[in-house]
Amino acid sequence: MRDFVLDHQDTIKFAISYHSFGNMLVIPYSGADRTKRLTEDQKAIYGEIYDDCKYADQNTIMGTGPEMVRYVSNGEASDWILYNTGIIAMSPELGSSDI
Repeated sequence: MRDFVLDHQDTIKFAISYHSFGNMLVIPYSGADRTKRLTEDQKAIYGEIYDDCKYADQNTIMGTGPEMVRYVSNGEASDWILYNTGIIAMSPELGSSDI
């Protein structure tokens, strides 16, 4: 996947990695490295996406992995894609949850 993204980064405009935990939009940065932060422009883009693509029962929430599912990892695909290529990426959680 890394090689594909790098080979096509000039044509990829947006990357989605679907998950199935709950009604959430997981956005970068979810890794333990807290020095990585979204720029104001990136925050605005994610905010616009959130406003325009609520699904299910309108209880969709947006945030980082630690904020949403309360665990810290080394990061996820969206973190790597945004940080290394500048491509807006996110992981929508499309299942149901008791959150």
